[in-house]
Amino acid sequence: MLTSLFILLSLCYHAHARFDFPTCCSQANEERSLFTWNDQTSIYQPLSTSYWDCDQQYNASIPPAESIYVSYQHCKSQCGGFELAIGSQPSGWAAPLVQFILPAIIFSLGIPRSSMFVPKIDVGMNLISSSFLGLISAVLTAIDTLILVSYILMLAGPLTISALVEALLDHRVLSALSPEKQYGFDDASRLRLLVTVICGNLVLQEDAASTAYDSVPPDPVKEVVEALEKRPLPDQQAKLLNLMGSQDEFSEHVSAPVLFYLGGFIYCTLDLFNHPSEQDTALALAFGVKWMIIVNVAIITGCLLARRNPCAVSILADQPPVEQHHFWQPLLYESRYQPVSILERGLNKEKWLKAVMHDCDTRGDHQQQQALRAVYEDVRIHIWTRFWVIFMPTIILIGLPPVAGAVVAWKTPPSGWGCRSLTLVCYVGMQIVVMQIHEMQRYATNTPQLFPWIQPEGRSSARHLPTSAVRILCVLETGGRWSLQPLYWLACAAALFTAIGGTLMQTMGVYKNCFCSVNAGMWFNLDEAFIEVATDTQAQRDSTGHWLVMGCLATGFIIACAYVGWWYQMVITTECRRRIEEMSLVDAEGSVTSPVEGSGEKTSFGVTMSSV
Repeated sequence: MLTSLFILLSLCYHAHARFDFPTCCSQANEERSLFTWNDQTSIYQPLSTSYWDCDQQYNASIPPAESIYVSYQHCKSQCGGFELAIGSQPSGWAAPLVQFILPAIIFSLGIPRSSMFVPKIDVGMNLISSSFLGLISAVLTAIDTLILVSYILMLAGPLTISALVEALLDHRVLSALSPEKQYGFDDASRLRLLVTVICGNLVLQEDAASTAYDSVPPDPVKEVVEALEKRPLPDQQAKLLNLMGSQDEFSEHVSAPVLFYLGGFIYCTLDLFNHPSEQDTALALAFGVKWMIIVNVAIITGCLLARRNPCAVSILADQPPVEQHHFWQPLLYESRYQPVSILERGLNKEKWLKAVMHDCDTRGDHQQQQALRAVYEDVRIHIWTRFWVIFMPTIILIGLPPVAGAVVAWKTPPSGWGCRSLTLVCYVGMQIVVMQIHEMQRYATNTPQLFPWIQPEGRSSARHLPTSAVRILCVLETGGRWSLQPLYWLACAAALFTAIGGTLMQTMGVYKNCFCSVNAGMWFNLDEAFIEVATDTQAQRDSTGHWLVMGCLATGFIIACAYVGWWYQMVITTECRRRIEEMSLVDAEGSVTSPVEGSGEKTSFGVTMSSV
């Protein structure tokens, strides 16, 4: 983000802000350099009369202005530079900042993460030092927030993939715990799987390095389960249900803010309806829709069962808080347990399931080992499920907002591909590349050898392969593994530049120049390019319909995402509570004991045993 800002400031320093459509039109009118489009000959012809509507403003009682053009060479020589945003015209920079960007930044604060990018400062109790350090802490917090926003925009695709993986694993684990599956779990295995669903966002022992605050890395799988097993079954249920109840309601911390966030879209749509030819408002909508990605990530992460604050889990496991006696406070929470970032949530949930199986192996219960291994194989997300259920919905959630903004920019005269629409489309393309490389890295990490028939010493178990082919495959595997990380960060940098840089260029007015007023099809033939300098033309009025459609679609899309997130959390929370309540009713064979005292019957699949 800082690189994008530095480049933009350098461009603005070396360019005079002289570009302005009305001014350029008036200068060309005085020099008799205006052109008009001839529909019969399909060529630009010099305007023979003076033009008086260079700065016409929309009024429903007057006809639209005539479309007037200047050559690109004239624009470059007489109207070069940028039309930088100024304080007296807030529609170009203040509207997207207040209506879309700042609300999206507020949503970013609720997205789970493992640590702060900029460490906190222990302010202390001294009045003088606390005032000075408080100011520094506020600056560092602002920097940390800016880095967080850049991080989300840069890795929006992988963040969404990780959240969807955890959501799918939660659903499958809870389904496996239902009596209908009949895996034959005992109380210990059932408790461990429920703890995995509720607390599976905490850092495991093998991933937690020893710190100055605690010489022994925490082991939440063992410590939380052992603390619960010391209690009777009703107390276990009560503790788990209380832990579920301590979580924030989705409607409180996501759905309600989304309703306020929609106010910007509604106001922008109404403004376009009242001022059909106002291009600044339309372009603000185009880039404002892109920032909806942060809201989508907040919605997806907000509907997960495991919450970001681990303090409640520490209380459940009878663990005291960790005191940070340091000027710099690296830990996000003063707790023995720390959450993983949202980028690692899906992978961490899979590690929890493996840790539960390993814990069962240490207990030596062969029957439970088989049951847990069967569950692990059933809940695993295979490649085609990952592609259709995880990867493709992520492309829709991440790609649809920028594409909608690109359509708005594409329909804004001059209609066609230009600087703004290509910036938005390039961001979508970079996100898809980032997601692909991220998935390739995950596969390479979980796969010791991409070509399993190649031995480490360069020999092949497949005798039909010649030695040269074996060597080529070894080089490809080594080069592929080493090149993934540089390519990943290069794609991330490109995605960040198109996200932050594109927004800065739009709000600062850098896109208002002669070059970006020409469609991309004429960039390699600028000597024959012409630029429309008239305002309030018929084409601008007609494009309002497309702007309004995109505004309504953006509003409907964010409402649909919020509703689906609310519906999923309601369903998964209800299902988790039901599994907790069934702990005292399910026996080792998977049947549900009837809660009716004295009946002596057991139900399975909702049918009484006597009826069977």
